[in-house]
Amino acid sequence: MKFKVSIAVAVVLAFAASEASSLALLPMPREVTLAEGTCASGAEPRIERVAGLPAEGYELSVRPDGVTIRASDAAGEFYARQTLEQLKDGATIPCCEIKDSPRFRWRGAHIDDVRHFMGKETVKRTIDEISKCKFNVLHWHLTDDQSWRIDVPGYPELLDYGDQFLSGEGQERLPEGPRAGRRFYTADDIREVVEYAAARHVKIVPEVEFPGHFFAALCAYPEFACDPEAVKKKGRLPMVRGIMREVMCVGNPDAVKFVESALDTVCDLFPSEVIHIGGDECPRTAWEKCAKCRALMEREGLSDVGDIQTWLTRRVVEYLAKKGRRAIGWDEMLDAKDGALPASTMGMRWHRKGAERTARAAAAGHEIVNCSNRFCYFDYSQGLEGDGYPYLGKRAITLEKAYSFDPLAELPEEAKDKVVGGQCCNWGECTFGRDDLEWKLWPRALAMSEVLWTYPDPQSRDFADFSRRAAIRRDAMVSRGVNAAPVKWLGLR
Repeated sequence: MKFKVSIAVAVVLAFAASEASSLALLPMPREVTLAEGTCASGAEPRIERVAGLPAEGYELSVRPDGVTIRASDAAGEFYARQTLEQLKDGATIPCCEIKDSPRFRWRGAHIDDVRHFMGKETVKRTIDEISKCKFNVLHWHLTDDQSWRIDVPGYPELLDYGDQFLSGEGQERLPEGPRAGRRFYTADDIREVVEYAAARHVKIVPEVEFPGHFFAALCAYPEFACDPEAVKKKGRLPMVRGIMREVMCVGNPDAVKFVESALDTVCDLFPSEVIHIGGDECPRTAWEKCAKCRALMEREGLSDVGDIQTWLTRRVVEYLAKKGRRAIGWDEMLDAKDGALPASTMGMRWHRKGAERTARAAAAGHEIVNCSNRFCYFDYSQGLEGDGYPYLGKRAITLEKAYSFDPLAELPEEAKDKVVGGQCCNWGECTFGRDDLEWKLWPRALAMSEVLWTYPDPQSRDFADFSRRAAIRRDAMVSRGVNAAPVKWLGLR
């Protein structure tokens, strides 16, 4: 008996559960041909390097006499091993031939380590799980209004006062004073996590935010604000969920130097080609009243206050380019006049208004990562009855909604080639630690993994078959101690 499964094309074939029990694969490979017989699961596979296979792709052959993995790179071999692990059924593996490669090169998951400190063991545990599902990017959000989690040499006050929205799960105030607690990452911590991720073919893309979402840095160095006295007056606050109006004074050369020093540190610690520089939700009222920012506009020939952010972004993009790095930022950053930013600048689309903005940016040559908050923000409710975990806002992203995500939707045909992938995001206002993070990430990230790796046809995705496979994979995760939410499939779960 032989039968073939392919979901790289327009159709997903569904089988009876008894026939498909060995096909509980996530993400489903592009081509699977099952054959009669089994192979012992304990045998070490033969590895063959084959030039010409797609990057990260592989061929997996399981025959009664053994397993062969063919790949052109180490990542392809790693992903073949993940598929092989999912195929194992106790002491045996069903015989099959698999040909597989990813649709998108950016397959990301995001951790907000700012609102509540996750710690390196939680980050490493997350890397473990996402790599099993063939994610290859961890977007690590390290600075924001609430906290600054990374040491920058020469700026010791960041660690003394940068964690200034101090709260626990009950939003109580935590101890004040220099280095109150251990809620930042040392250089050694970061190097450890980066090395751990690299071994699992996960690239860590760090994010440091500016010119908005910068209040934690301003608490440490008020002189970097347009109105230092306003920062001092407001001071350290309990957890809030709004946007702070106090932003970086772009007209202050010392503040710009600080940003460059922070980027130097990031580039020293993270080998990623891409560095995230934030750029979203930046109020501009402080710049309108600031003599230093007005002087910058006059000196640089900027016609309106919005050009201040573009000036800073261009400077930073060029600064990173000299280090061999590329900048990515939230889609507001792309609100620059045509040609104002180098084409190498990447954008991350996150909200409804971002569709038009990113289409325009893609037409101008900018590459786009799609993480629309209508499908990819897993700090929103899962829509599970009786779910006792807290979520942000009232919007629900169910497992089915996540599986319906199309990174190429709402873009003209000529712009789709600039979409390099997508990612799921979990913001930290209501995520207090590992249990919250895992509950919100899984199983919805399983849906994201298949969308970004296999990209089944958005018009004919088989959610029932996906749910069957997700339920099996979720049970395997729970057996490893992962706090994954349940999968509801045909009323059985």
